[in-house]
Amino acid sequence: MRKHLILLLGAFCFLSLTSAYLYSQVAEVESSRARLAKSQKAQFTNVNEHFWGERNAAPGLSRQTKNSFNHKFYVSTTNIEFDQPSKSFQITMKLFTDDLENALGDPDRNKILLGSPEEQADADQMIEAYLQKHFHMQVNDKHVEWTYLGKEVEYDLTYCYIETFGVPAINFLTVENTVFFDLFDEQTNLINLRINGMRETVMLNPNEKQTKIKL
Repeated sequence: MRKHLILLLGAFCFLSLTSAYLYSQVAEVESSRARLAKSQKAQFTNVNEHFWGERNAAPGLSRQTKNSFNHKFYVSTTNIEFDQPSKSFQITMKLFTDDLENALGDPDRNKILLGSPEEQADADQMIEAYLQKHFHMQVNDKHVEWTYLGKEVEYDLTYCYIETFGVPAINFLTVENTVFFDLFDEQTNLINLRINGMRETVMLNPNEKQTKIKL
């Protein structure tokens, strides 16, 4: 009986020591994870602050805007590619998300919150209506109707997708893009064209709102 008690006591001590050791190891692992997470967060914060600092800081930059918004570059990019087999234009417009939100409504009252779970329900309809007003194309001096396919939001950038169908043989192409001209006097809209092997880039601004290209 005494021998059994000694064995039980020894087993109890062993289990206690083992549990204490395992607990200390788990605590060390959790502590290491916390330190790693803190380090990664600090690195992310530094990179993020650097990016937004570069974007927001504009030393010596003239701010002759109709409204005051905080980023350095006033530019959009529109890629227009003609697909010969389907006789269609495939168009991608890259815009700063905050500019687009400001263009769609009063930034102090109407929070669009593009790309967030709280995005306004009719955001896509608002975007389509805005683009219909500010983006126009003509082929051979005839207006081309386009279809808004949707958007993708990647943090500070929003990609809008547009497509046309039934485009006739192209002799002349006219593109007008006045996106954000109602917000910024410095706005520049780059148009990258890729049509039947021809590549060309055109810069539009409030003083030159459209371009006409002979093909």
